[in-house]
Amino acid sequence: TRERVEASLAGADLDEYIRAGREREVLRRKVLDLFEEVDVILTLALPCIAPRLDDLKAHINGEEVDYSLGLTMPYLTHQNLTGFPAAVVPTGFSEKEGMPMSLQVIGRPWEEAEVLRAVNAYEKATPELRNRRPVL
Repeated sequence: TRERVEASLAGADLDEYIRAGREREVLRRKVLDLFEEVDVILTLALPCIAPRLDDLKAHINGEEVDYSLGLTMPYLTHQNLTGFPAAVVPTGFSEKEGMPMSLQVIGRPWEEAEVLRAVNAYEKATPELRNRRPVL
C-alpha cells in the first residue's frame, strides 16, 4: 500500500492536483444526478467471475484476459473517490466455475443507512443464494 501511495505522488504537481480535484467534482455531480430517479444504484461488483488462484485468467465477452487489480478498480474505486457509500453483497455462485458472484449497491452521499437497508432486503429475499460454499 505504501508503495502505491508513493508512486501516485511521484511527479504530481499542484496543477495536476487541482485538475484532479475538479475532475472528481464533475464525476461526483454526474453520479449525483443519477439519484434524481432512484434510491440506490445496482452495479456489478466485478466485470467477470473471479478466477481460481491457480488460473488468474478472466473471461469477458468471450475473451480471456489477465485478471488484475486494474481490471477490477473501475468497478470499486469511484465510490471512494466521489464520496458515495457502497456495499457489495453476495448473489450466488457461477454455474460453470462454481465461484462466488456479487453485486454492488451504491447510495447518495451520507446515506449509508439506505445502502444497508437495500443490502439487508436483498439478503432476506434471497437466502438460498448464500447457503452453499464453492468447491475450491
